[in-house]
Amino acid sequence: MNRWPWIDAETVCRANYLAGCTFILLEGVPWFPSNSQGSLSDYTKYGRTDTLYPEALLRWAAAARKYQLTLAVTLCNWNSEAVKRKGREWYVGAVAWLRANVAQPGDRLPTGAPVLMIEPVSEPESRAIADERLAWVQSAWPGGALLVNGAGGRGDAAGGMLDYHHCSEDSFFRDTKGPDHLNSLDCGPVINLPLDTTRKMIRHTLHRETTFLYYGFDNRDTMGAILNVLREEIQKGGRGTKAFIPVSEE
Repeated sequence: MNRWPWIDAETVCRANYLAGCTFILLEGVPWFPSNSQGSLSDYTKYGRTDTLYPEALLRWAAAARKYQLTLAVTLCNWNSEAVKRKGREWYVGAVAWLRANVAQPGDRLPTGAPVLMIEPVSEPESRAIADERLAWVQSAWPGGALLVNGAGGRGDAAGGMLDYHHCSEDSFFRDTKGPDHLNSLDCGPVINLPLDTTRKMIRHTLHRETTFLYYGFDNRDTMGAILNVLREEIQKGGRGTKAFIPVSEE
C-alpha cells in the first residue's frame, strides 16, 4: 500500500478483519510523497522519499493489533530511488524505531501470529542485495518474524517467509507456494484482476491451505467487492487465509 499514511487505518483494518483476513502489508516508505493522484508509471516523479511517517505507522499498528491482523512492513521497495541508496545505519534505525514503538520480535497476537513482520527489501536486483539487507535487519530484529523477497520478486531468498510475486495467472495456479510462502499478486500483469479470476484464486489457496495477497490499484468500490468475495469464500471454506486488500491507489 503506497498511500497508507493518508488512508484511514481503522476503516481498512476493520474491513479486512470482517472479511476474514489475517495479514496486512504496508510499504514502510510510501512510493508517493503525498496523497497525490499521480500515475505509478511516472518513475521520474515518485520513489524519492525516505520517510517512514511514524505518526501514521502508529495508527496502522494500533488498528492492526485491534483487529488481530499481522502487520507487515516493507522497508525498501527496490523501485524507490531514495531508499535503495540507504546503508546499514538507516535500516537498523528503522527497525529500532519499530521495536520501540510497534512491537518486539517475540510479540504475538491472541491468535498466536506475530504482531509485526519486517521485510527488508522487495524486488531487489540480486540475491546478494536481499541477503545484505536481511543481515542488516536481523542484527536489530533477532528472532523476529521476517518476510524475504528474492531477485525481481521471484528469486530465492532465505531467512524468513518467502514473499513470491507471481506474474501470471498460469504461474499462480501452477506454482502456488505452501503456507511458508506468501503468494503475492504484486506484479504488473496480475494487478487489478477481475472478480471471477480473484474468486478462483481464493478458492485455490483455501483448498491448498496457503496464503494469498491481492494487489491492485483501483477505486474503493472495486476493493470493497474484492473484500466481499474474500469473505464469502473464506466462510465457505471454513478457515482463514492470510490476505491483504489495498484500498484505492488511483
